[in-house]
Amino acid sequence: MDTGRVVVIVPPNADVDLSCRAGVGDLECLGHHDSGPDTRIDDFVDNGADGPGGLHINLTARVGAGQVEVRRG
Repeated sequence: MDTGRVVVIVPPNADVDLSCRAGVGDLECLGHHDSGPDTRIDDFVDNGADGPGGLHINLTARVGAGQVEVRRG
């Protein structure tokens, strides 16, 4: 894993199974926040504004040192 910034934009109504991690850094993942060393937001589901059903995304976003951001677009 490298240093930098990861930004992922998912569709507004997608069902997302999500894990975000950073060796050192900041996480902002669909309304969940964490920062510091060994930051993790593991295995949560966000079904979007329309609730369950439709497009399903399994997503793992990682960075060694830096920022991870997952948001809806």
